[in-house]
Amino acid sequence: MPGMIHYSFEDLLIFYEEFKRFGLSSIESLLKDGSSYYLISKNNSFCVKFVGKFPGYRLVHVPVLKATGLPVLTDLFPAAIKSFKVLNADRIFGLWLKGKIKEFGIIFELFGSLNNMFILNEDGKIIYCARKISGKRNLKPGAIYSLPDRKVLRQESLLDDYSHITCGYICEIDNNKILLKEHMSENCVKYVPYTYALDIFFESLATREHTRCIDKTLCELYINTLTNELDPDYVFESESYTCKNGLVIPVKKGTKCSKVIGYYRALIIKESESRSKKRNFKEQSSLFFEFVSPSGKKVLVGRSAKANSILTFNLAKSHDVLFHVRDYPGAHVVLFTQGKTPTQEDILFCAEKALLFSKAGSGKWEVIYAPISNVYRRRGMGAGKVLFKNYKTVIIEK
Repeated sequence: MPGMIHYSFEDLLIFYEEFKRFGLSSIESLLKDGSSYYLISKNNSFCVKFVGKFPGYRLVHVPVLKATGLPVLTDLFPAAIKSFKVLNADRIFGLWLKGKIKEFGIIFELFGSLNNMFILNEDGKIIYCARKISGKRNLKPGAIYSLPDRKVLRQESLLDDYSHITCGYICEIDNNKILLKEHMSENCVKYVPYTYALDIFFESLATREHTRCIDKTLCELYINTLTNELDPDYVFESESYTCKNGLVIPVKKGTKCSKVIGYYRALIIKESESRSKKRNFKEQSSLFFEFVSPSGKKVLVGRSAKANSILTFNLAKSHDVLFHVRDYPGAHVVLFTQGKTPTQEDILFCAEKALLFSKAGSGKWEVIYAPISNVYRRRGMGAGKVLFKNYKTVIIEK
């Protein structure tokens, strides 16, 4: 069988058969990790994963141990599955569930750059979506969900039996990986179920895409050639473009030339930034004291006003937590949470470090702490100075 490079309607039908085979009867939680969502089922070794980022969008089953992230809409779960089906004879999968109090639906749309996930209440109103959709459909929380325009598909594919497909094989041929439904050679790796192989396959493609062109000279050659030979609005009709001199340039089918040129320019910038970060690593590491919190998380303490600014606004992510003694000059202390809720022991540990590395004298002092998403600065403020939108406090004695 030929390898499948893109997520297809056939893949969705195989997923549907897997869903029936696994006999999922209830959903315990929905986790969000970046652009991915995980539906965790009770007493089952596999869970549903939806990747909402393009390229690489997919709806697959993966081992539960692969699931990560934070709960979304916890008041809806646990819930029993009432029904599920492929909607509109298209790339849409719908789940209808019933919790202790509420009934609701989860809709997965797999349309390339337009892919999305919606959670609907029993009246069909959207209560959560991976991203808002403007324009004709105008889908956002509070709006009534509507299906996209129906597409004409090969109806004979609906007649095929997909229930026999239980595993997938990722095979390497001429240094290229392909996904198959049948074993072809010794270079094939078996994954169960089939859609787990699909997920692994897409991840390998994403990795290859990320590292495809880090050669600055080659990227510049691509840019110059495309600029000289094509109009910016030219749309590529295949996954590669052969230049007049025979050079083959990897492109994305259906993408404008200007966007491809922008992609290769971005790769050059990213590679330059990466090299700069490597050069500055030793310099930056001397800017901070590093500790390990009681739960094993990294804690960094700024050693100067410049270090405080770099730590808070360049290194820390929105869910990390900043600690600082109220109304006294001192170091910024950042707890790198890894997306998890800090323990009380971690909070006290970081607050003690904030007091220790401040100019506050002996006594009891108030330490402010807040997620980085609640920390900001105004134009003209000195290095290391910040303001808080919302915060909590803890009393520490020195």
